[in-house]
Amino acid sequence: MKKILLLWMSVVFLASAASAQCVGCVPSTAGCNPNGGICGHSVVGMANHPYTTNISFYMPKRLNDPAILSQCSCNEVDLHTIKITGVGGLPTGVNATFDHANQTYDVQAGDSLGCANFCGTPLAPGIYPITVYIEAHVLAVGTPIGNVDPGPQNQTYKDTMIILPDTSGAISSFNYTPHVKLDCDSLRLGFNALLSAPSPNPTSYEWNFGSGQTSTAVNPAGTYSYNTPGIHPVSLRTIFYQYRVKQVHVYTISGGYTGDIEELTTVQNPDPYIKFTSLGYTSGNVSDTKTNINYNNLNLLLPMGTSSTSMELWDADNGPPFGSQDDLIGTYNINIINGLDTAYWASGNASGFVVYDTVFANSFTDTLKVNIEGRPATPLVLTASDSLCKGDSTRMVITPMYSNVQYEWWRDSVFILAATDSVYWAKDDGNYRVRITNLATGCSTVSDTPYTKLNVSGPIPYSANVVYSNGNHTLFLNPFSATSYAEWYFNGTLITGQNGGTIPSLGPGVYKAVIYPVGFPQCSLTSADVTVTNVGITEAAEDIYDLSVFPNPNNGSFTLRANVITLGDVSVKIIDMLGRDVYQKTLTNQNGEVVQNIDISGLAKDVYTVQVSSSMGQATKRVVVK
Repeated sequence: MKKILLLWMSVVFLASAASAQCVGCVPSTAGCNPNGGICGHSVVGMANHPYTTNISFYMPKRLNDPAILSQCSCNEVDLHTIKITGVGGLPTGVNATFDHANQTYDVQAGDSLGCANFCGTPLAPGIYPITVYIEAHVLAVGTPIGNVDPGPQNQTYKDTMIILPDTSGAISSFNYTPHVKLDCDSLRLGFNALLSAPSPNPTSYEWNFGSGQTSTAVNPAGTYSYNTPGIHPVSLRTIFYQYRVKQVHVYTISGGYTGDIEELTTVQNPDPYIKFTSLGYTSGNVSDTKTNINYNNLNLLLPMGTSSTSMELWDADNGPPFGSQDDLIGTYNINIINGLDTAYWASGNASGFVVYDTVFANSFTDTLKVNIEGRPATPLVLTASDSLCKGDSTRMVITPMYSNVQYEWWRDSVFILAATDSVYWAKDDGNYRVRITNLATGCSTVSDTPYTKLNVSGPIPYSANVVYSNGNHTLFLNPFSATSYAEWYFNGTLITGQNGGTIPSLGPGVYKAVIYPVGFPQCSLTSADVTVTNVGITEAAEDIYDLSVFPNPNNGSFTLRANVITLGDVSVKIIDMLGRDVYQKTLTNQNGEVVQNIDISGLAKDVYTVQVSSSMGQATKRVVVK
């Protein structure tokens, strides 16, 4: 009767040895089955995210389950002690704390309820096969040969733990400096791995830097450049290795097995077998030998972080009631040292060695997406003219065409408020540039140098009045700017050599002047014809002249200027394309220059006609509101 299967012990102990990282727990009877077993279930975890749960389990003093009693042909099974000796296959990063520090429960003394707190941060997703190792001490009551104590019963229970992939995009296995993964132009990054298997277990690293370069170092030397627009995946696969006991060899057994019915003296040979209690393993015995004994192909996996494990060497006897209990020849501590593959053990009763190696335990891969966004194509600003008459405007446009961008126009070093379109009507002197910003990436670029320069003429007169002076027989312009020059005409012929604001009279005839700002020959202003007779000056051909609107085009707010010869009231009208009067104002007692600010920004964007009228004449001008 070597085994009594404790079926009620199907408990999902998803834990490793106790760890100070976890908090304690208090057992709860909620959900417990009277026949014993687990009282709750663990939850599914997610890689790189904290995981914690409490599990209670119930251990009755007596087991009466027919499935258990059928294995021993007994009336009941008394449960004396339960010890959790180990757990294998856990995800790296998960640990546990039991409510009993030694993980041993004396059921007959009242330890019928226990619990464990499971916590940590699992580092890699996957479905993990978990093996729980249990040592149970039981008494089979009422067997055909009486009450039987079969000795320690090594049990295993297998289940799985599910760790889902991390959906938060966390990078937990390596660091990168500077801690920036996105740029418009380029990045230079250094990398170092952060995780390693618990000592003495080895770890390996497989870097792929997304540029054809790889490394197996923990901290790869130097930096890596990323300057091509696009996504550059940088990945690290961290591999943990687990130690495995492959073979146990016994040189010789000199004692520790004699004095019982089966072997009275050392003249007789033992029937040795080995136990790794913490691993839940017991070998078969080798009959009647005490030298050069091999236990091969064991392949016993040691839990991660195991630097030593205990091995017991036993002598198998026949057991009560007709034989002796098995003899414990000795307990040996097996030290695991990184870089070696053999551990020697010895005591007064036996000696030998253990051969171990490493096998893949688990791995996890993190990927960092280094993103070089790239900047929009450098814009070019085009304009119909780089020189303007003061009060006029020119249309500036951007090429190439863009989508999903923001436009910013600048004149010299000043941002132009509300200039956020691909077209801008410029009217002021200065250097113009535009900044294009991709709204999806935040990357921007500025129009190429030299920036677009716009020249606007200096002050020019808003009227050109030719006045004749009888006193000194001269004609002069009023007003006349020092930054202007004039061309004078007499009877339609240019008077050469006369470019100032005053000329001597050439006698009776028709005079006029064309005024230009210096450097802007296209910005001319022509006076009305003036007829000079022997007795003075006749009236201009038109009572209202030099009508101008600026700026034009505009946003509905502009200034009107005109010259009126006859003193009197002046009417200002604005007429839409359907001939309707949409604005009207009367200016009383006007003579000479008339200036009026007008605001029709509340009207529709359209082309309108400005009409200025007096009792002696009328002048019109078209204005574009956009």
